[in-house]
Amino acid sequence: MSHSSRRYFLQSSAVGVAALIGNSALGSTPDIRKITPPNFNDAYLGQRILCYRPMRHGSPNLSVVKEGNKIIAHNYGHGGSGWTLGPGSANYVNELLINSQYAMDLANKATPIAIIGAGVIGLFTAYDLNKRGFSNITIYADRVDSLTSHNAGGLLAPVSMDNSPEMQVTIDRIGVEAYRFYDGIAKNKNKDFKGGALIVPTYFNNRQDSGLEPYVGVVMQPAKEVILDFGNGTTRPMVVYDDGIYIWIQLP
Repeated sequence: MSHSSRRYFLQSSAVGVAALIGNSALGSTPDIRKITPPNFNDAYLGQRILCYRPMRHGSPNLSVVKEGNKIIAHNYGHGGSGWTLGPGSANYVNELLINSQYAMDLANKATPIAIIGAGVIGLFTAYDLNKRGFSNITIYADRVDSLTSHNAGGLLAPVSMDNSPEMQVTIDRIGVEAYRFYDGIAKNKNKDFKGGALIVPTYFNNRQDSGLEPYVGVVMQPAKEVILDFGNGTTRPMVVYDDGIYIWIQLP
C-alpha cells in the first residue's frame, strides 16, 4: 500500500473507529454520530503486511550512561508507541543528556554527536538537538527508507506498551509533550512542519483503555459518551475524544 493510500485508509479508520476494546458506560443522553465505516473489501486493500513492529516487554530505556570515553543516551523500547511518544521522548532524553554529570563537553555546541538509527526516534532526537543549537550531528543507519517508522503511525494513543507503575508517570509526561508538539503542527504553529498532524475525533469503548486520560485537563478535553451509527443497521456505544490527533509525518 502506498503512503498516500495508507494515509487515506488510516484517516478513514480514525474518523470511524480507533479501537474496539472493553465496555463503555453510557451517559443518560449520549449524542448519536453518523459515520461511514472503512471498506475492508479486497478491492480497497493493498499490501497486507507492511512491516513488523516488535513489542518490547518492559518500559523503554531512557537513560544516560558513560562507557569508556563515550557518553551514551539510550532512547529505545517504545513498543508500538514510537510515533505517539517520539518528540516528547527525544526532548526528555536530550534533557537527561545535557543535564547529566557526564556532559560537561556539551557546553560546546560543536561537540560531535552520533545518532544510531534513522527511524522516528532517531530523527526526532537529532531534530531536537539541532533546535537546541547543536550542529555537529551525524546519523548512522544501514538504510533510511522502508523502515518500520515509514509504515507505522496513525492515531496518537500511548497504549502499546508494558510499563512499570513507576515509569508510567514519566511516559505520561512524555506523551503530553508529544501531544503539544503535534498539536502545534496541526494548528500550523510549527514553522518546520507544514503538515503531518490533524485533529480528529478518536473513538474508544471506554476511557481507561484509551490511554489518554492522563492528558485530560492538561492538553485534552474530557471524553464524551456517544452512540456511533454506521448507517448499515449497526450501532455501538463508545466514548470520543474530539481533540485526538492523527499523525502522518513523512520521513525522508
